[in-house]
Amino acid sequence: MPQYHPALALLLFSGLTFFWVIPISSWWMLRGRGDPKAKLWFMGTVIYALAATLFIIKLPLPEFFQGATVSALAFLSVLCMIESLRRELSVAPPPWPIYLVLAAFDFGILSILLQLPQYADGARAGHLLALSLTEIYLVFLTHRVRRFNQSRALWLIKGMFLAYALSNLSRVAEMLLTGHFSRLLDLTPISNIGLVVNYLSVIIYSFGYWGFVVEKNRRELALAVEESVVAREQEATARQREVVAQELLNERTQFMERLASVGKMAQTGALSASIAHELNQPLAAIQLNIEESMRISREVRAPEALQNCLSRVKGDNQRATQIVRRIRLLFGQGHVQFTEQSLDELVRLVVGVVSDRLQQNAISLHLNLHASTPVRLAAGEVEHVLMNLLDNAIDALKERADRQINIETSQQDGRVLLTLSDNGIGIDPARESKIFDLRESDKAEGMGLGLWLSRHIAERLGGEIRLMQTDGPGARFEFSIPTIDQAHPPIG
Repeated sequence: MPQYHPALALLLFSGLTFFWVIPISSWWMLRGRGDPKAKLWFMGTVIYALAATLFIIKLPLPEFFQGATVSALAFLSVLCMIESLRRELSVAPPPWPIYLVLAAFDFGILSILLQLPQYADGARAGHLLALSLTEIYLVFLTHRVRRFNQSRALWLIKGMFLAYALSNLSRVAEMLLTGHFSRLLDLTPISNIGLVVNYLSVIIYSFGYWGFVVEKNRRELALAVEESVVAREQEATARQREVVAQELLNERTQFMERLASVGKMAQTGALSASIAHELNQPLAAIQLNIEESMRISREVRAPEALQNCLSRVKGDNQRATQIVRRIRLLFGQGHVQFTEQSLDELVRLVVGVVSDRLQQNAISLHLNLHASTPVRLAAGEVEHVLMNLLDNAIDALKERADRQINIETSQQDGRVLLTLSDNGIGIDPARESKIFDLRESDKAEGMGLGLWLSRHIAERLGGEIRLMQTDGPGARFEFSIPTIDQAHPPIG
């Protein structure tokens, strides 16, 4: 290892320390991040640090071999940085064979010419010329990336590599004009400039690239926030469509009931098929759009909140599809599939669906469930009743400060009972006898079909639903159906 002046040795070895600490710490900070472009950039920094180490330490190797190795590594480090920036603009496969051939060609030519004293300085100058042209191309590529990303940090990289290229070209010009080639440690004015530029280059362009990474993260975060807003708007639109679809279904269900009352079941079935045909296509289209959005969100590593939002939208769309199918089964002539399930399980399922809405409205929900005996149910029908009762209770609590809903289940005399009560505004006594009538509603936007349909489902299952008297504020509904051993064939 050569003996350096103490001041020069301090400068050189402090520079080597920076050269190694920057890429190693950068790789450590990038661990777990799917950012191959940044890792490739700092790989180029590692290669340059290796070249600088070999240049300063001077291993006991032939001078021509060590000089060619250092030069080829420096050339390869710039190629890695070029490839890192190229990937910001293109998804084309990396031309690694071309890069490796160029580095190998540089090494081969230098290792031959450095053994010939009369050509050694010319070979070094030729290498610097090729390296400078490569750096100028890197400056051009950085300019394109900067314009594409509107980056301010990339100005540092442009300025540093332009200074780097100019310092190398000045040494080439000195060789052409004077025949003397200044090596970095010759301590001539030109070599001193080149040494300082080399010393500062890694620090400055690494700082600039980290600034670029921060800018990209900010843009990605802003994009994720924007996508989250769009997703929430789409979720609200989906819910609005569900409401409209429900209103349409209920309206046409009324028509089907009227047709059934005069014995026109064939017309009822045709109308059910018409509703399904009208709604299934837009619902299927919505489902495809949701699945595509979920795929894109996974590919761009969108925030978990956005992916959860898309999952909820998907669930809401599937609920709308199930509503179409349930209405057809409820008023159609086809075969109804029944399942055995406990009332407690159904309550927990519906509560899980509306839990977000309960939290948003600051409603305290109390459960007291003691009906684990299975009952015979048609898919989705009892859930529809529970959902309607919960919706009515939530709406009734809007003007209350202390908002509470209580759900109790029990088993009595071969029946399972569900009681749902709230401390809301209650029901006008003048309307109590009519709340289960068709098109009877106290909501400005209501259609008076929810409780009527709930009663239809209860009676279809051999049970009943009724409004109970309460001592305090609010309303109390009781829904009961027979257990399996007491059930009779459902009314259909």
